Amino acid sequence: MDKKTTKKVPSSPKLRRGILAYIDFLGTKNIINSSNEADTKMLTDILEIYNRALSELETKPNISMFKLQTKIFSDNIVICADISNLSDDAVVYASGNLLAFVGFFQAIALEKGYTTRGGLSIGSYFLNDVLIWGNALVQAVVIEEDKAIYPRVVLSEDLVTELSRIEAITGIQLSSVKKDSLDGLSFVDYSWYFADKEDSLKYIITTLSEKLCGSTERIKEKIQWQLNYLQS
Repeated sequence: MDKKTTKKVPSSPKLRRGILAYIDFLGTKNIINSSNEADTKMLTDILEIYNRALSELETKPNISMFKLQTKIFSDNIVICADISNLSDDAVVYASGNLLAFVGFFQAIALEKGYTTRGGLSIGSYFLNDVLIWGNALVQAVVIEEDKAIYPRVVLSEDLVTELSRIEAITGIQLSSVKKDSLDGLSFVDYSWYFADKEDSLKYIITTLSEKLCGSTERIKEKIQWQLNYLQS
């Protein structure tokens, strides 16, 4: 009888320089623990959101030049754009693809009733079928936990500085980044997704408004931020 073993991975990893997004679904612990039916539905929804976001991204120009690396674990997703040895122009386009994917992912998740939050950073990382590692991941997780606060994906200061430098050199502007008037933090703007989806946006705003009733003050603050963002 053949002895079956788990596939081994190379033990000489190489760190890459990249831009990394970490996205977390909020409020999923209760869903996962509530029932098998609800648990299965959310699992199915997460995979559908990912596939739809990827399909939307594939319609963008230059996507074939800059493939993204992704890993989903539980209700978290990591998306990486490898920018090792890329020219400034190429970094802008790779960043644009990553920001667009994050925007599609957040907007589609919201359409399906899920709220997401996260962080975006620049630094070193390693990703394969088994392991995700690196200071870019650590920074992105810390941003999600400590700075994002509201349902938004916040960019690290280092990433904002780097993108501003490259934009000044290349003259190419990334339109999917917005600065929050509340705290001055830069986050991924996905409002463009709803430009031709007025009915969907109205439904989301109505649903969020209804959630304000009976919510704790902490949750109300987050819902109100999202309402203000979408209505603006």
